Order: sequence, then structure tokens, then C-alpha cells
Amino acid sequence: MLGNLFPKLLNNGKLLVECCIVRRDLATTNHSHDSRVTTLSISPDANWLATGSDDHTLILWDNRNQLVLWEKPNHQAVISCSVFSPDCERLASGAKYLFVWDIKQGILLKTLPEETEFSGRVTSCLWSPDGTRLLAGLDDRTIRIWDAHSYQQLHSLPIQTSSLPFLLISRADNALTLCGRYRTCQIFDLETMSVRVEMREHRSWVTSAALDAQEEYLATGSDDKTVRVWRVDTGEQVERFLDYGGPVRKVAFSPRGRQLLSVADEPTVTLWNSFNEDDRLVLRGHSEDVHTACFSPDGKYVATGSKDTTVRLWSAVDGQCLMPFTDHRAAVRHVAFSSDGELLCSGADDGSVCVRRLGDILPFWKDRLGA
Repeated sequence: MLGNLFPKLLNNGKLLVECCIVRRDLATTNHSHDSRVTTLSISPDANWLATGSDDHTLILWDNRNQLVLWEKPNHQAVISCSVFSPDCERLASGAKYLFVWDIKQGILLKTLPEETEFSGRVTSCLWSPDGTRLLAGLDDRTIRIWDAHSYQQLHSLPIQTSSLPFLLISRADNALTLCGRYRTCQIFDLETMSVRVEMREHRSWVTSAALDAQEEYLATGSDDKTVRVWRVDTGEQVERFLDYGGPVRKVAFSPRGRQLLSVADEPTVTLWNSFNEDDRLVLRGHSEDVHTACFSPDGKYVATGSKDTTVRLWSAVDGQCLMPFTDHRAAVRHVAFSSDGELLCSGADDGSVCVRRLGDILPFWKDRLGA
């Protein structure tokens, strides 16, 4: 019965049923892809975890019951992105095409785009905050926008670059922020697809971007070794941070306040306070380059993943390392907190996926959640 549900795991000899007593030292659930984890996302209600891989397989995990709900092995290409709809009813995954899935039943609802001779692939995808639109960046140099219910294509926006764009959407007014590896970021009106604002100060490829909680500022990181902060309404650059030994790979704002983290090709992560270059906190402890980082939902903690195979949990207040996690055996490129702050998930280059229930590992975590 289980073999029929999970044929890939069965064929690879990885389908194992265990019954055990969960102890504090067994608070981590480990799963596996056959190859590098390329995307990891948690549903807004914290019930589901989606992971994609170089092995062309998408897996949906049930976080509460700690089991695999379903797997889809035939994506025809590396899975580049996975994102849950705001109502947590559907999951979009990007590879050769954009696939839309019914989460609970595991049924494929739609494959996009519909043209029979499409020869590109999907590089990024997201839902609009109100759930009415589905967007994807394609390597045929277009951004496609569909009605999220009828799947009718609404827009096809040409991009004057052969690079891989990534997308952000403002919750306040559904403005689309398009950032690509071509030195610029543009903010579009999602209804008319006309350009509102353009930022052009970077001297090399833009590699990451993030909006602050109030959506007043946009932070960008670049291969020019700088982080820049811009006003969303005018495109004015309000800050530039230069203290990096390598290209910047990720930027993220804290959920509350105006703290900004940045990850570059080095073993440290920098937290910038109040957009002031002189007011910063450096997280030191990894022995090799940090690949990714994120804030906890309350903004008080930071999780990092590194080439040194560890995940670390830090205080965003004083920079203290609260816990190193050594579950992985390869470089960690994905970390994410669940929206309720109870779970810390990570994915690595060996295909391993770890789900940690922090309240069962850290004595103070349940207290902070009011448990």
C-alpha cells in the first residue's frame, strides 16, 4: 500500500516505517532526496513543507504528523521554485513548466504555459498576496501572469536580458518588483504592467532583493559586493553598505523593525540596524561560507546555513550563537522558520531535509511561544 503511494522511495530502497518514542534528543525529523535540494518552502499555516531537488522530484511533507504526504518525480527538469497559495489549498512548482497542485489530494490541476512548442523553463514563481494571480519568470525572457482561478494568461512581459529574474510583490498595492541579474530592479504596476520606478546604481548583477514589513524600502544585494536600500515610492537610494569581501548572495529584512541581514561569500552574516552602516552586528561561528539566512517570525532570532554543513541559531539582539545543528552531511543552502516559529527546516546538497521542533530541543523556546 505504501509502495503504491511512494514508488520512488520504494524503488530506491528508502521507504522505511518506524515506530519510536520521540525524545528531546530526537526532535529532528530527517528525510531525503536523491540529489541537491534546490527549493524549500513552508505553507503560511505551517502545516506543509514542500521541497524540490536536482532529482526532478517534488515532495510534500505533513509537518504535524511528520510524514510524506506525496511525491511527484516527473518534473522533467531541476525544480527551481515552489510556493504555496495564500489559502494553503494549492502549491505551484517550477521546472520545465509551472505545475499547479491540489495539496491535500496531490492532483495536478494545471500545467503552464499551455503552448505546445514552449522550449524554456521556469526560474521563479509566486502568488499575488490576494491569491488572484499566479506569476512566473521564464528563461525565454518573459514574465508570465495568469488568473489564478481560470489560469487564463493575463500578461506576458518581455525582459531585455537572458538572465534569470526573480520576483517580489507588494501586499499593499500589488506592485510587482522585478529584479534580475542585469544591474537593475524595476517596480511595475501589476494591472497595467507599466514601470513605476527603476533602480540602476549597482555596478554588477543583482542577486537578491527584499521588501521591509511596511513595504516602504527595498534592499538589494549584488555581485558588486554592496547592499543598497531604496525608497519604493521614488527609487531613491537611501543607504549603501560596502563592507564585503565577496559578492552578496542574500538580503532579508526582519519582520518587525528595520533590521536588515546580508549574506556574502564569507563565513559571517551581518545584521544592519536602522540602515546605519556604523550600527551593525556580525554573526561569527561558521568555519566556511554561509549560503543562506533568515529571521524568525518575531525577528528576535536568525537561522543560518553554511558550506560547513551546519545550521546555526543566533540571537538577533547580541549575536550570540544559541545552538549549532549538525544533522546534515553536506552544504546547507536552505533554511526557513514556520510562521508560528515552532519549526526550523533546512535542506542540503546531499538531498537531506531536516525538520526541527525547536520547543523539543531548546528549553526556552516553548516559554517564548507562550506554551
